[in-house]
Amino acid sequence: MTKVKIRTVAEIVLNVEDLVGSVSFYKQALGLTVHSEEAHELPGPNATGKPTIVFLTLFDAETPLAQDRHPPMLVLIDSVRHAFAGKRLGRVQRGRTALNHFALEIDADDFNATRTHLESLGLSPSIVEFDRLNARGMFFKDPEGNTIELIAPLANR
Repeated sequence: MTKVKIRTVAEIVLNVEDLVGSVSFYKQALGLTVHSEEAHELPGPNATGKPTIVFLTLFDAETPLAQDRHPPMLVLIDSVRHAFAGKRLGRVQRGRTALNHFALEIDADDFNATRTHLESLGLSPSIVEFDRLNARGMFFKDPEGNTIELIAPLANR
């Protein structure tokens, strides 16, 4: 079997009910920035011209795709208004997903400050140590009920 050489994450895509609220959450909680946004709403009485999909930059990467205007991104899609997602996936039910969680690695030196920041936003991250990985993670939920893990290596013991 051929092993596919994966360079990095290109996108994590989540369907959401509250696009504006979800974008605000990820900007506040993780400091993500909007890379771009688009409106793909079917023409009709409900066509607002407001974005139905927002691309948030996760981190800078040195891959060919990232160098050509596509850094690793978290993509949020309005599951009700987005013309293509609605047809393909149907309406999302908040808190019901096949996604278990997604994890992002952070620096060990930033772990406690990040936890304090999340707590200041009213979030209650659960801390889990992974002895086998010599790492620890914090788990919390976004407004749509998706679980996010921020994982960092433990300082040398």
